[in-house]
Amino acid sequence: MTTRLWVLAIVRASLLTIAALLVTFSITGLALAASRAHSQYPIPGWQDPGPWVDWRTYVSAFDRMASGAGIYAPEQLTGPYELTHTVLIGYSYPPASVLLFAPFLSYPFGLVAWLTLNLGLMLTAMWALISRAWPTHREVIFAVALGALAFYPPFRDGMVSANVNVGIAGLIGWIAYGLRPGAAGALGSLAAVTKVFSGVVALATPIQKRRSIVVGVVVTAAVCLITLPIVGAQSWADFARALSSARPDCSGFNISIACQLEPSIGSGPGTLVGIAIGALAALILLAVREPFWMACLAAVAVMAPASNLHLSYWTIAYVLVVANVAEVERLRRSRRSPASEADSNLAMDSA
Repeated sequence: MTTRLWVLAIVRASLLTIAALLVTFSITGLALAASRAHSQYPIPGWQDPGPWVDWRTYVSAFDRMASGAGIYAPEQLTGPYELTHTVLIGYSYPPASVLLFAPFLSYPFGLVAWLTLNLGLMLTAMWALISRAWPTHREVIFAVALGALAFYPPFRDGMVSANVNVGIAGLIGWIAYGLRPGAAGALGSLAAVTKVFSGVVALATPIQKRRSIVVGVVVTAAVCLITLPIVGAQSWADFARALSSARPDCSGFNISIACQLEPSIGSGPGTLVGIAIGALAALILLAVREPFWMACLAAVAVMAPASNLHLSYWTIAYVLVVANVAEVERLRRSRRSPASEADSNLAMDSA
């Protein structure tokens, strides 16, 4: 029996190692390829920005703020522009988020910390969902999910560009698992400061939604007020102007609602339709208590308003698939053995 347990442990550890290596080599290979291609262009631009482009855009915004220059590019303040044309020189998030990015400025340690934070949010959520659904086989199931993730283009795009969408996918996964009111409010506030529509996380708790909303509002207000003397009131006015002047780039893999409706009603009205759908999902979220369906509604609330629905956004879909399969298995186990399921949930909550 002891030998069998050792063999099983070695097999599980090997599977996890192989899956982790697949993810590492996949991301590293893409980053090296992007670096080689980027090296042919001495002046970085939106056509070929190279790897870690989103992280570099965040760093550039912080540097401009620190030097007294405007956070947002002049192109963003003088009329309609396409967001993809202002990478590295502009910014598309609230000005308070620039200061939140301060711990991640240095290279390579800041970049590694940023990637680790986003990847950690996603993988820990997947681990929690899988552990609850398959407590005795969680290592093997997680290894399979992790290995498949290495070949999922949206995830690879999100990691190579160092986009925050990987972390938001992790938050969606934690919603599917079940967030406590305080955690949902705090995470939702930080998400809102980083990406406005992702603040719906504050609504996604199965209990005490009012408390979660209050926490979210208080923390968001505190972050904005504390950072206001540093970023300045003008930066908030610039943010509003940049946001209203933004137009989607409907080329490539951008299947946003705004781009789908552009031929018929134009990208501006199409963006408003996407915002309306996202707002409707957020309103429904107030009445829903089931974690998995809250995660689905939160995903709609985050993705529908996005006029530039980058490939990395679809990392959220992978997490929802994992959450769906895990939920089906959890319900199947609860029907077969309600008592053991209750004990398992109690143990997970205690952990």
